[in-house]
Amino acid sequence: MDLIQKIRDANLLGRSGSRFPVFEKWVRLSEKDGKKFLICNGAEGEPGVFKDKYILNNEPEKVVDGIEKVIEVLDINKSFFYLRKDYLKLFEKKLKNLFTAEIAIKRKDDRYVAGEETSVINSIEGNRGEPKIKPPYPTEQGLWNHPTLIHNVETFYAISEIANDEYKGKKFYCISGAVKNEDVFKLDKDLTVRDVLIKTENYPKFDFLVQVGGGLGGIFLSSQEIDVTCNRLASVKVFDKKKFDEKEKMKSITRLLMHGNCDKCTPCREGIYRINEMLNSGYYDRDLLEEIILALEKSSYCPLGKVAGEVLNSLMKLYDN
Repeated sequence: MDLIQKIRDANLLGRSGSRFPVFEKWVRLSEKDGKKFLICNGAEGEPGVFKDKYILNNEPEKVVDGIEKVIEVLDINKSFFYLRKDYLKLFEKKLKNLFTAEIAIKRKDDRYVAGEETSVINSIEGNRGEPKIKPPYPTEQGLWNHPTLIHNVETFYAISEIANDEYKGKKFYCISGAVKNEDVFKLDKDLTVRDVLIKTENYPKFDFLVQVGGGLGGIFLSSQEIDVTCNRLASVKVFDKKKFDEKEKMKSITRLLMHGNCDKCTPCREGIYRINEMLNSGYYDRDLLEEIILALEKSSYCPLGKVAGEVLNSLMKLYDN
């Protein structure tokens, strides 16, 4: 059985948080003629997410094998490994020694949004790491306007497992916060948040809440809402509810969003700034905050605004109940 069919049969979904079917990207790319590019996205800029670091530290050979399998199957002309600054320092030499195929290792633009796939393309091309409008999608028009396949580190790891008949339907979960076993765990991909905490011996004995999906892109859930699967980035951060301050958490999130966005569009640039201004002034207008969040979700240029709206909304909703 060829690898494309194996990927389809495994129903592999991207591990970047988008959950887009890997098979569909491959089919779109395989239908294109001419030069094709590949990018392994190791930006991993989401706070509270450190699975790619864990994989590159412990099993980089599988990531490299996955990339090289794709290069061969999809007839890729040139490949790039895109790493954040500290990962570049940690892993560049190791990766260069592992590859048999030619691959260029690039440093990530420092902004949070520069981990988004079209921002990655801009950054590798030497432009500012900011998003592009989609469509066209990278598989149609990516690096230097050529079809480009982009997967993150864990996706290439899973591709290697599938290619070598080792895939058991598992993925990596990052567990952090007020827990006793803060670490990365490889578990079944469809576990609920409750199951993950129990299986990793991290289920709290105190009143708690969690953030699922990362420190900026993740939504907050009460301990009564955790019978849901980790459909976003598979990270779970636990907070002691007695020590948790909603407004302080909103302040820290908006500060990070202000630093990490590209300032390209008005909703993000002005909306996040106004939220930050409101929270730090001590004037907390709930109705105005909801209006700004709605504008972020509906009119931002890229998914960052939607993500910002979802996480802030989840915080407010948590404290309405």
